[in-house]
Amino acid sequence: MKKWIALLLAAMMLLSLCACGEDEKSISDAANGQTVNEPATEPAPAPEPEPEPEPEPEPEVEMTTIETELFTVSFPEDDGWEYEEDDIENDSDYCSFEGFIFDGDGNRELAVRIYAGLDDPHEYREDLYDRGFDEYALVEENAYADDFYTVGGQQLLKWVNDDGDTMFYFGRNESAGASMFVRVWDDIENERIGRILENLQFHLEEIGNVDGPWYWEGEPFYGDCMSAMVGTYTLSSEFIPMAEPFITHETFAHDIEIVGDKAYIVSDGVLKEFAFDGSTLTYVQDVALDAEYDYVDVASDGTLLLSNFGKPYIGLKDGVQTFSYSGPDYFAAAPDGTWGISFFTSIDAVEKYTFSDGAMQSEPFPVTGMSMVTRVWIDDSYVYMTGSDAETSAQVVQVYDHAGTLQKTLLGEDGRLGSITFVTKTANGFIALDGNMRTVILWNADGDYIGEIDDRDLFDTSYPWFCSADLQPDGSIIVIMTEERNDDSAMELLAFRLSGF
Repeated sequence: MKKWIALLLAAMMLLSLCACGEDEKSISDAANGQTVNEPATEPAPAPEPEPEPEPEPEPEVEMTTIETELFTVSFPEDDGWEYEEDDIENDSDYCSFEGFIFDGDGNRELAVRIYAGLDDPHEYREDLYDRGFDEYALVEENAYADDFYTVGGQQLLKWVNDDGDTMFYFGRNESAGASMFVRVWDDIENERIGRILENLQFHLEEIGNVDGPWYWEGEPFYGDCMSAMVGTYTLSSEFIPMAEPFITHETFAHDIEIVGDKAYIVSDGVLKEFAFDGSTLTYVQDVALDAEYDYVDVASDGTLLLSNFGKPYIGLKDGVQTFSYSGPDYFAAAPDGTWGISFFTSIDAVEKYTFSDGAMQSEPFPVTGMSMVTRVWIDDSYVYMTGSDAETSAQVVQVYDHAGTLQKTLLGEDGRLGSITFVTKTANGFIALDGNMRTVILWNADGDYIGEIDDRDLFDTSYPWFCSADLQPDGSIIVIMTEERNDDSAMELLAFRLSGF
């Protein structure tokens, strides 16, 4: 009996221990995030994310690369640029590339030229002027800041022409002594230009170069009185200073007439008035005109006579326009202003125009022995024509009377002349300025060659262009010429009085 009781007690204790163990597991599970009194279970695995699709590889762009000493440029082959390998310039100091795109009919759609060169600043400064950028404002006043763009790693000015078919980026890296430009023409908005500009890089080594002075920093020309002999004549020159230096970017297109105490100079199409006291020229004003003019004459009554190709032939007196005629283009007027002769044409098209009672009449003026008449001057005695000899093509001067009869032919020492820019009679013969040869030439009254004097010996200039001259009542002539300053800071228009012939 005791044995059964003992067995029963042992069984009850075993049951009690099992119940106690179940309670302890439930608490533990709650602490681990499981519901109390619920059996613990393993968490379900998170679903594997679906792999994202592989991106389609971008098609590889085949590029053409042009490498030069001073720049590298690349562009997609599919853009269709055409160029000639032989036309690529690739020197250590001068590099350029030119490319074109044509449509299916062979018409040009787009063109580009890229240039870099180790050079002086002259061309860059000329580009500034030609495209309307004021040099002083650019340098001293930091103007045009909004017109600079980074192209090929350099700061370049952007310019677009009025027609919108030419775009020009250009600039100067002074430290490298280099000038650069990118010229685009035709369809300048074409997106293919953007791809070229994005893949352009200039390679310029900055070496600490310092450019020469600008025109306002440079030293103006000043000349002394000089003299030189030719034959038995002693020619003398007197420098006539400008109150302010006359800076110009135009070498050739200048003409002058003196009217009392005033001088009128046509410069690059603009008529400028100066006060002239016989020794100094003082700028007064630009005369307002409706067109640009290249040539000015003066009639005996003081009327200014102005002509240019494709422009009306007009007269101005005391600032008031007195007439306007269509017909004469380049035109030389007789001293009284009532007639004149056209030039810069073939001999068959040379016309004599006569003006009377507000009407204009024309008739051919006979020219013999020349194929082209390039310039005409008329004085009280003669008509002087310069042009090409029909047989030799050499430059000659022919002297006609007012009726059109050839009187003399003036030649150089070897039978040739350069480019005559002024000729007139003297008390003893004839005198001419040869712009191309930079010489003053004398002939006697019969038209026989006497000799010539180089500009250095007479004006102390180095390489001028004789532009024009005006005969004065005392027999001297006022000569104007263009000359680069010794420091290369500017080109000046200079004036001299020449006498002794």
